[in-house]
Amino acid sequence: MLVRKIEAAADIYHTVVGTISTPEKFEARRRLLAERVWDSMLKNDSRECRACHSYEAMAFHKQSNEARQKMKLEAAPNNKSCIECHKGIAHKFPPEPRDD
Repeated sequence: MLVRKIEAAADIYHTVVGTISTPEKFEARRRLLAERVWDSMLKNDSRECRACHSYEAMAFHKQSNEARQKMKLEAAPNNKSCIECHKGIAHKFPPEPRDD
């Protein structure tokens, strides 16, 4: 968690220097920022999530039938990283890039 907090300090830097200092500037870069986080989470096997949410500790009986099936039959047996299925769960999902 400490490593992630240090990495997040970059957001403070970019706010101060003006890269993401307005909602418009942030929105313009949100897809890039999200993709960097997703890439990092894939590389570290969703370490931040798994600190609390291991497959062994999940209460599958409390999940919807659809979620339970996906978790028990696809994600858990293949030890999928959380971010493979849960992009956009903690923050608003960034818009798809436009083909202008």
